[in-house]
Amino acid sequence: MLLPPPPWDIHATAVAEMWRDWRQAWHEFALVTDVDDKCEDKQVAVLLTALGPAARKVYQTFTWTDAADVRKIDRCSQNLMNFANPEKTFHLRGIS
Repeated sequence: MLLPPPPWDIHATAVAEMWRDWRQAWHEFALVTDVDDKCEDKQVAVLLTALGPAARKVYQTFTWTDAADVRKIDRCSQNLMNFANPEKTFHLRGIS
């Protein structure tokens, strides 16, 4: 049985780099275990389980434009990336 990546350390000094590495490990895990073939609700559930308790708490603080986005894998990943890269998020918001 293939194990998911270890929980993401959201308190790491290099949280953006840790997210990039964790996300790559997640994509490999999802591909090998066919998580990508599951419904989005199940993909998000597996993602949240793999992220670990600290990152799940962060996920629970996100504000969603559309209530359905809470269970869309791309929106979840985007919000997690924004958390890991707050300075890029700020600059991107300033452009639009």
